Amino acid sequence: MWNKIKQWITPIFGYLVIIIAVLAVITVLALFGGVYMHLFGFQYETVASLVLYFILVSIISLPLESFSNFLTDILIRAGIAKEAYGLFYIFFDVTTCFIAMSIVDYFMLSIVSTKLSILLFAITMSLITVYFERKGLS
Repeated sequence: MWNKIKQWITPIFGYLVIIIAVLAVITVLALFGGVYMHLFGFQYETVASLVLYFILVSIISLPLESFSNFLTDILIRAGIAKEAYGLFYIFFDVTTCFIAMSIVDYFMLSIVSTKLSILLFAITMSLITVYFERKGLS
């Protein structure tokens, strides 16, 4: 009996730990992003709406970023972006982040954002990603 319960509890506990870790990272990103973007006109009603905003942005930007990585790979294989891989990556990454944040901003009434705050946050996050993933800037 204990083995059957253990077979059910172990995966549930593992998924719960993963979900909590992802939510913790998104919460830290939301708090950092909220303070950073607030300098440029970003406003939110509650911290919960701020965290929800960044969760929705993450969900929407996932397929968009996959598409931008796909476009970057196509440009590299075609020989167009070999020298400027990092610049193409930054352009596509900023564009997808900007689109995702603008979509969520449009539909969330508790969030008011300026295009400048979205653009600067997208550029900052793209440069941080390039730094940590060691994508070359030629």
